[in-house]
Amino acid sequence: MKTFNISYSPDTNVEILTTTLSTHGTVVYTLQSLNVIGLEVSDEVESSTIEAISGVIFVEVDDGITVTPHSSWHLLRLVSPTLPMRQTYNPVNYGDGCIVYLMDSGIDAGMDEFSESTIVHLYSHNGFYTDMVGHGTSMASLINGKTVGVAKNAIVKNVKIPLESTTVGELLKAFDAVLADHLQTPGVKVVNCSWTVPKSRLLDNKIIELQNAGLVVVAAAGNTGIDADTLSPVGLDTVLGVAASDAYDRVVSWVPGGVGISNWGSEVDITAPGINVSVANRYNQYETISGTSVAAAIVSGVVSQYIVDNPTLSAQQIQELVINSASEDMLFRNETIYKTTPNRLIKTLYLGNRLIWDTPVNTLFPVQRNTTSTLTFNAINTISNAEYVDATINNDPVLFCKAFPWITSSYVDGTITLTVSPDETVEVGKYSIQITSTDNNGNKYYSSYLLGVYETSQEELNEIEIEQYLSVDENENTVLLVTLACYYNADCGKGGFCAGGFCA
Repeated sequence: MKTFNISYSPDTNVEILTTTLSTHGTVVYTLQSLNVIGLEVSDEVESSTIEAISGVIFVEVDDGITVTPHSSWHLLRLVSPTLPMRQTYNPVNYGDGCIVYLMDSGIDAGMDEFSESTIVHLYSHNGFYTDMVGHGTSMASLINGKTVGVAKNAIVKNVKIPLESTTVGELLKAFDAVLADHLQTPGVKVVNCSWTVPKSRLLDNKIIELQNAGLVVVAAAGNTGIDADTLSPVGLDTVLGVAASDAYDRVVSWVPGGVGISNWGSEVDITAPGINVSVANRYNQYETISGTSVAAAIVSGVVSQYIVDNPTLSAQQIQELVINSASEDMLFRNETIYKTTPNRLIKTLYLGNRLIWDTPVNTLFPVQRNTTSTLTFNAINTISNAEYVDATINNDPVLFCKAFPWITSSYVDGTITLTVSPDETVEVGKYSIQITSTDNNGNKYYSSYLLGVYETSQEELNEIEIEQYLSVDENENTVLLVTLACYYNADCGKGGFCAGGFCA
């Protein structure tokens, strides 16, 4: 048996049509407001037979479909070096087994979004772990929810605090429970604080204790457009402070009139998707919300991925790696307000761009014309080979990155050495290069670095100005990042690179 959804003309006599359809099967529903009738028929009945009946416009088989009730642009942005975004979320890992302590309003762990997630109830200020506010449930969905979660295989430990009205003493007790649990097992873990309170020296001292014990503390910058240094936990220099951006990489207000905008300052280390992001709420539905809380939860998921991929690194090293791996100068914002805030956009580890070398990606190496320079990179992940060759997408090297003839490479036992010899024909400028690595499974990864070619002084590199533009189509669907001009395979800014004289 199968069911046809039948659309009929508004001027059709429904009683007559229903009677006629009943000769072919069983009418299972009638939606007169939509001019649709549902008809269950045997498998032998063809849709063309029903469409031939007077008054019928068209027929569709009522097949099973998958309803996607949300937009996961925040996931796609994490694996997209530039805009427009990639269409597939393909991280290197999903935070497998890494513990994230969520200090929030509780978690309704029985929701569909957590049907494949691991939620552990660790601590509650009142003995109940359910979420009467809704904030904690939404943050948890962003960390390890099966649909909107960044790291769906991470373990979220529910640390329930009185989110809307609390005391420093209550927060200290919750942090103490986190510390006691953390010390029972080895490994770096994450603490997510999607909230702010007025500056507290006691609270900051407890957070430092957690960090010294091997925990990465992620904190929301706050949403009131003030200096984050006046708040805790984000105001602590050693905490990973997070601001929020939208799908166009803009740091803008998400509430009309400017109410609701990321706080600023040097304590805000990184920015992440946080405006109009889909989350699961405590009513077992999806909704779109905004705020630095959202951005912090996303970053916590990303941190767990870095921990899994780098199991020998300390908490401080993981935090530095997350910051150094971010995309720089990607954000469009009011520099009068945010000039003291680092312009870094979070980026996770994704297939094709895994962290391979001990040197942070996008590092600039100054090299002098008519001089031979040697650059050495040591692998921090297991690979079988690495080389400096044309990096290709769909077998087209020009669209990705073309190798320069004045650079050669050699690879021996986890170390690649580049020999760089730009002659007088190489124009002064910043050049983007890609090292292509292959792991034991045959997967390829591309690591980007910059070569700054100068004539007599490295100061020449500081004089290179790169103009940047934001272009949005009339439907505000696509953002294109271009520059006025570029050097061949040179640094195009905003994470792009130049190929054949054009920025990609």
